Amino acid sequence: MNYELRNVSAVGHPKLDVYKDYQEENYEHKYVIYAPHHSFEPNSLHYATFEWSGKFILEWAKAHPEFEWIFKPHPRFKEAAIKNNIMTKDEAEEYYSEWEKIAKTYFDGSYFDLFKSSKCLITDCGAFLLEYLPTKQPVIHMRNPLGTDYIESIKVAMNSYYDVWNPKELENSLNEILIEGRDNKKTDRLNAIKKLNLNEYNSTEKIINELKKDMEINDI
Repeated sequence: MNYELRNVSAVGHPKLDVYKDYQEENYEHKYVIYAPHHSFEPNSLHYATFEWSGKFILEWAKAHPEFEWIFKPHPRFKEAAIKNNIMTKDEAEEYYSEWEKIAKTYFDGSYFDLFKSSKCLITDCGAFLLEYLPTKQPVIHMRNPLGTDYIESIKVAMNSYYDVWNPKELENSLNEILIEGRDNKKTDRLNAIKKLNLNEYNSTEKIINELKKDMEINDI
């Protein structure tokens, strides 16, 4: 989009106004979030990687109870996995049950407080890639080679995350970030936040101000 057009104003991302007063040092970053996506259908975005990552991450989490795990599947995940023969209904119920034994399961639509209190996000979701960025915490981004349709702002965020394409790469990133405590892309994320102007403005106020200006012009 050309933001230099006279009739276009860049106002940011209103949903991310929840981070306006966020300060990283004011939070205890303790949770590790696993958030699998639901895009299994042939005509979908093809972000989902559960077929190669789902069982592996569950077993890795079981082997590392020293971390406080959060299981936050997309609301459609179970239904889509069953419908597309990724799991049977019994297998899906068992999978959820296994997570409930070792983690907090989170299905609430309001998740930004959870993000703010986490130390790492493991996901193949698209929207979370941008919504998590203001936390400044690392993301292990599980990739599907068919999933290439991302908006430009998400692509900026993706460049500061850790792409993994198979269980071995996933294991390496988990060990590096969570076990060894190394985060070599922190500066990249800070630069991405700056590039996208996140946390600098209150988008809702900007929208209201733009509407007021339009109303004043129309009243002339």
